[in-house]
Amino acid sequence: MPTANPPSFFISLPVASLNSATEFYKSLSFTPLPDFSDANTSAFRFPYKSNSNICLMLHSTSRFGEFVRHGSEIINAKKVTGAIYTLGVASRDDVDGLLEKAERGGGKKDPFTMDGYGKSVGIYTRSFEDLDGHIWEATTMLEKKSEKSNEKSSEKSSVKSSDKSSVKSSDKSSVKSSDKSSEKSSEKKTEKKPEKKSEKKKEKGEA
Repeated sequence: MPTANPPSFFISLPVASLNSATEFYKSLSFTPLPDFSDANTSAFRFPYKSNSNICLMLHSTSRFGEFVRHGSEIINAKKVTGAIYTLGVASRDDVDGLLEKAERGGGKKDPFTMDGYGKSVGIYTRSFEDLDGHIWEATTMLEKKSEKSNEKSSEKSSVKSSDKSSVKSSDKSSVKSSDKSSEKSSEKKTEKKPEKKSEKKKEKGEA
């Protein structure tokens, strides 16, 4: 059965030992693609759903030589760095976890470091070296502190606004209650006055 949702982008790398390299990338959770593999090539889908359209093709040195210009030299990645391959992951823990897997599989973590690299743009990145010296990076976007501050500020504003509304509502209720009390008091006074006049008339009539 053909591979469902086949990759649309392919990266080809030469390796000294196809079997060893295959096991190394399996340990990093790369998914084997049998339809794209043979005795001289191991194909993998990149880990994480967001990278699933990318395929890593590991080729024996002899097979890789078939794809390059005649007379070209296949570099030794342990001595010459021609490219760096960056893998986007979901979180900081995933970055660190991927490097731990690489080290357990025989690779080298943090072959180089750059203090504060990516901090200004809110990314966290670390690197590792595979069995053949190819350099990889694992990176993730971090939540910026300013965004958190804005969220907290917005929450505080909402609470203050709610408190003010409650105070205003309470003030209005007090005013209404006061108005009603005044009305009732006024009504009582107006009711009492006619009674006094009526009593005086009765007294005069009796006299």
